[in-house]
Amino acid sequence: MRLLFVEPAGRQLGGAERSLAGLTAGLVERGHEVTVLTRPGADAIPMFGDAGAHVETSDRLARLAAGTRHGSNLRFVTRGAAILPEAVSTANAIARVAHHARADVVHSNGFRTHILAPVLRSHGLRVSWSLRDFAPRPIQRRLLRSASSFAHLVLANSEFTASQLGLRHRGVRVVGNPVELKALPSRVVARETLPVRSDGRVVAVVGHLHPSKGQHVAVRAVAMLHDEPRFRNVSLVLAGEAAYGDASQRYFEELVASASPRVALLGAVRDIERIYSAVDLVVQPSIHPEGFGRSVVEAQLAGVPVVATAIGGACELIDHDHSGMLVAADDPVLLRDAIARVLDDHVLAAHLIEGGSKSATRFTKTAHVDAVERAFLELETS
Repeated sequence: MRLLFVEPAGRQLGGAERSLAGLTAGLVERGHEVTVLTRPGADAIPMFGDAGAHVETSDRLARLAAGTRHGSNLRFVTRGAAILPEAVSTANAIARVAHHARADVVHSNGFRTHILAPVLRSHGLRVSWSLRDFAPRPIQRRLLRSASSFAHLVLANSEFTASQLGLRHRGVRVVGNPVELKALPSRVVARETLPVRSDGRVVAVVGHLHPSKGQHVAVRAVAMLHDEPRFRNVSLVLAGEAAYGDASQRYFEELVASASPRVALLGAVRDIERIYSAVDLVVQPSIHPEGFGRSVVEAQLAGVPVVATAIGGACELIDHDHSGMLVAADDPVLLRDAIARVLDDHVLAAHLIEGGSKSATRFTKTAHVDAVERAFLELETS
């Protein structure tokens, strides 16, 4: 098959991009021809090239960057109306690339290009999506549902993500993200690279810095944890960069201002295995539901216990008290109590590690490529 993947953001450390790179590598290994279309200067371009894809760029994809996913309804509508002519022109440009590549399927890897489905389909193209996130606002979910009727196939990374499309779309398939880790360095070596006490315990939050990710809740929970003498050697590391423009930058500055000496902001971490080797617990404190939860599965694969908020895709990744722990969102007291319980109880921690390791085996690259390839082949012959 000839496949055109349209990736609007192109961030090398983004979960969507890393999933796409893994899928691309698997499909190329099986003899499919893959082209990835992304924005000029995207730092994920070498990653897609290493995966075996032919990479093309378009300035128009960069112009679609709205940066308003978590903004107000007014800002979303205003920005959407302003870029509507640009969006149509972008869809036409994608269609030209697709026809030149003789693509059997045009696959959108992000919200910004999902909404181009009506125009792409008008060009006679088979259109599919990777639906990876849950849109923050009802107006955005209504737009997704409407646009999805023009997609022949929607690959949702969880039942929760798929639920925002309602029951009308018959082309939805749930296919979990592919998650793999490189070899883990030794704990001693990994711990030496972190700005924390070598004899203390370390809790980590992995993910880009944004209010929706809830890093501030983890900061408050650990601050309360320090009120108890036996937990004063606990450090918190935040691994991730401010990825979504001004709001994330302001959030980063607020985190810096509120952080104690026991909280370290590491910025972007490309060798994420180092973090998992060094820490005693991974926390996913999101206050907006995530579609999947890559850091949860990565931690499970690395043999690290996980505490996550009981919203969104995390509930499909964690069986409470067996493969991780779930707590209510935006509640630092409950988060503190869960962290304390895991750090205090080595038997519980070992039990969560064993259960998490078994759970994570569902999300191999091979299983992901098998499912997506099967869906694409069925679409091609339909």
